[in-house]
Amino acid sequence: MSSGSDKRQRQMALRVRLTEAEHVAVSQAADRAGLSVAGYARALLLAAEPLRQSRRPPATKAELAAILGQLGKVGSNINQLAHASNSETVIAASELAAASAAVLAMRDTIMTALGRQP
Repeated sequence: MSSGSDKRQRQMALRVRLTEAEHVAVSQAADRAGLSVAGYARALLLAAEPLRQSRRPPATKAELAAILGQLGKVGSNINQLAHASNSETVIAASELAAASAAVLAMRDTIMTALGRQP
């Protein structure tokens, strides 16, 4: 059996012109609902409950702030390792392990923000 992406079931398109402000408002409402813009519009136009959420649930500000903080730490670690490497300083395995752990922590936070299991 083919999936919806392999064999499109919806073949008709509806085009709507919006101002920039209207487009922003619709996009934000779709994000709050956890739907794509098309899925949100379809649910509103058909006055029906959406069949499924989009594949990209909205990230919260707290999750994005955590990702940004982790990204800063990783960037700092990489900069320090590069500086040490350029000065022919021996880099301890523990420093490389810490940088690797920071990258994995950031990956896990991003996966959580996307609504997936890390």
